[in-house]
Amino acid sequence: MHSLARGVERVALAPCIGFALAAIFVGATACAPASTLAGPGPDAPVPPDAPRATVSYRLDLEPGNACEQHFDLALYADRGIDLIRWDENSDSCRGRVVYIRYLSQKLDVRAVRALVDAHAVQVQELSP
Repeated sequence: MHSLARGVERVALAPCIGFALAAIFVGATACAPASTLAGPGPDAPVPPDAPRATVSYRLDLEPGNACEQHFDLALYADRGIDLIRWDENSDSCRGRVVYIRYLSQKLDVRAVRALVDAHAVQVQELSP
């Protein structure tokens, strides 16, 4: 009778081992990086040869602490913005000159201007 009990234990453990292996496989597949499942993610690097354009503006930003950073974060939310570069006059939120490089296949100059207008108090486009 003792050997019969061992056989029953083995049979009872077999489904548990199979279930555990299946759970590990499903868990590993579910945790695969999104880039392997759906292509490159939003932080994928832009190819160096992707077309870009630059515009410059003189801006009055909303007065306050870190006005430049607030503007940057708002514009960088659009993946078409490639680089924002500021003049050296960092003591003020008024009369700031900004250079905005954008991916011209994703945005055009009108779309960039609309973003700038939405996040600045006053905007003056500067000649290139």
